[in-house]
Amino acid sequence: MAEARHNRSSSSRASSRGGKHAGSAQTRRARNAAPTRSSRSGAGKGTSANKRSTTRATNAARATRRTQPQRTTRSQNSTRARSANVGAIRTQQPRSAHRGKAKSRNIVAVILGGLATGLFSFFSLIGKGILHAFGSLRARHPRTAVLAAVLVVFVLFNCVCYAGDYVTRWGKVMPNVTVGGIDVAGMTRDEAIDAVKTVYEPRLTSSDVEIYSSEEGMALHHTNAASSDEVTVEEELASTEVWNTNAANLNASINYDALIDAAMAEGRGGIFDRIGLFFGARELSVVVSFGEDDLEWLASQIDSSMGEAYENYGITISKGQASVTEGHDGMMVDRSWFADKLSTLLTSDDSVTRAFVAEVVYTPMKINEAAAQATCNTINNAIAYGLTFSEEGSEWHATSSDLGDMITTDIVQNDDGTYTLAPTVDSSKVKHYLVTQSLSGADANNLTVAFEKESDGIYVNVTSGGLMPETEDAVAQITNALFGGEAPSSTPTITLKLVDMPSHISVDEAISLGLITKISSYTTEYTARSEARNHNIHLAADLLDNSIVSSNGGVWSFNDTAGECNQEAGFQVAGVVVNGVSEEDFGGGICQVATTVFNAVYNAGYPVKERHNHSSYIASYPAGRDAAISYPSPDLKWTNDGTSDVLLDMSYTDTTVTATLYGIDPGYVVSTETGEWQEGAAYGTTYTYDDTIAAGTQYVQTEGKNGSSISVTRTVKDSEGNVLHKDLFQSTYVAVNEVVVVGTKS
Repeated sequence: MAEARHNRSSSSRASSRGGKHAGSAQTRRARNAAPTRSSRSGAGKGTSANKRSTTRATNAARATRRTQPQRTTRSQNSTRARSANVGAIRTQQPRSAHRGKAKSRNIVAVILGGLATGLFSFFSLIGKGILHAFGSLRARHPRTAVLAAVLVVFVLFNCVCYAGDYVTRWGKVMPNVTVGGIDVAGMTRDEAIDAVKTVYEPRLTSSDVEIYSSEEGMALHHTNAASSDEVTVEEELASTEVWNTNAANLNASINYDALIDAAMAEGRGGIFDRIGLFFGARELSVVVSFGEDDLEWLASQIDSSMGEAYENYGITISKGQASVTEGHDGMMVDRSWFADKLSTLLTSDDSVTRAFVAEVVYTPMKINEAAAQATCNTINNAIAYGLTFSEEGSEWHATSSDLGDMITTDIVQNDDGTYTLAPTVDSSKVKHYLVTQSLSGADANNLTVAFEKESDGIYVNVTSGGLMPETEDAVAQITNALFGGEAPSSTPTITLKLVDMPSHISVDEAISLGLITKISSYTTEYTARSEARNHNIHLAADLLDNSIVSSNGGVWSFNDTAGECNQEAGFQVAGVVVNGVSEEDFGGGICQVATTVFNAVYNAGYPVKERHNHSSYIASYPAGRDAAISYPSPDLKWTNDGTSDVLLDMSYTDTTVTATLYGIDPGYVVSTETGEWQEGAAYGTTYTYDDTIAAGTQYVQTEGKNGSSISVTRTVKDSEGNVLHKDLFQSTYVAVNEVVVVGTKS
């Protein structure tokens, strides 16, 4: 039996090699076996084994032949070659494209394969660790082990599902996510942006939003009365019933990129975030962003009409001594609520009426009396000893009065949301002071500038050469000395570095260095009610902007500079006052520009050659200090009696116009004495008749005003206190008749 097992083993090895000699060896061994019964019995078994071995050898040989190349005839080879060529021709593609696609598919396959392998390995390691822990736990606490197993299976199942979901939805918005009512699930980032933008961009720009001052006004669609020079800004604001605005006026926009990025992040904050998204849909609201200044301007208009803006306690400095100015709380529009209302309406569809009623709420001031008093004490302690300036062996002293003119304050928000009134220095005033004071007497008198218009702007020619202080470093030293820590206990010394004075630079550079400064500035206000009037104000300001008044007697004229403000010049029809009567004419509103320039010149101390008051008093301006304009007269003219040119800069916003004079400040000190109002002629009453209103009814269309007059005296002194000139401005205003409209409809 052992021999038979041995023979089968040998035969098996021989047949596995499939050789003829292996079969012959088996035959010889069978013939040599003994012819006994036991041997025949063994031989029978061996023969049977040999037959099986032979069969296996035969099968192995056949398998070997099947794996070997078969011979073919030339005709067969030729036919197969032609067939292969035909197939190749039918499917031929550019090699570069084929290789590019194959390479792209390979890269994707490698990335996905690597990711799958990494996930499999990760979960395999976790599984092994869990099985090991589970085995230990089962031996000690069988029931706990069963519960733990169920929990583990549940967690692993969710992890696998989360991982698979995360991979399959890569680069797309998760299910159950909508943006502004638009289903963006399954979209790529660009697809979602396009889908939302297509719907909301037309909504944003489709129509205006109307803001009413009352429910009644919104229900009856009240409108505002036309603007008039006879009505003050305060009166116009108080009578305003509706404000119209739109996306362009508010500089409104939607940040689609940030919005869709937020949508893409939904469900990707972890497994619980994904599960939460599966069981509950998430809606992202479309929010509009506004220009900060544009929104604030509109809200402030409503504050002035419906409530009152708060006033912070502040600081004023006179003759080197700071004191506190009073403030109060306000009733104002809540800015966050206001922005939300506008955002909702600007993104609404056509079915929503774009109108709402404004609300004002109690709004506390930011700087109270205690905070202002603390800042006041800080300023007085800081400037008490003055400053000493040293430059290359020479020194001069700035008194507390000198420093007081250069101190200002900023409102700073703290980390906890409160506010602080922080004292600091006005860098432009400091720089100009240093430049003019650092020069010796002769050099200071010789320092003059002339303005020159070039193709790329206005430039300054400096006629005095030599050295000047490096002002940026000086400002930093002064700020640190006064407000950098504890209040000075003695007079600090500021060491000035000297640099070469430039001879030809731009206006902005000259201001930055302190070579020129703001001599005076004045701003007047108006409402946005009349587009035509505001257009005329802006156009007139543009015509006057950057006008240069030559030194030593140069005369500036409004009419010579602006020209005739008529239709041909681009001016529109707006309200004017002629002999106390309101009319409509081209150029209505330009008198406000003239009044603004006049007051800037008045405060600077320059002589005024010609100025005329309006026929009717306008309370928006200082008493007796308005200026009327018409072409060719009346005109506004003034003289530059200084030794340097003066540049008139005009600027405006939607509700203000500002005139600013730049140059070397002559240092004039201006004081004003305003006389008492004198009564003039009494107003009368005129009646007009309207057949569209019922007989027996009437209303006052124009309020009557009595005539009046007032005198204003301006005294101008030099820096030493010497009186240079006194100027009398006499204004006489005619009576304005009351106009009553009487109904005649039967």
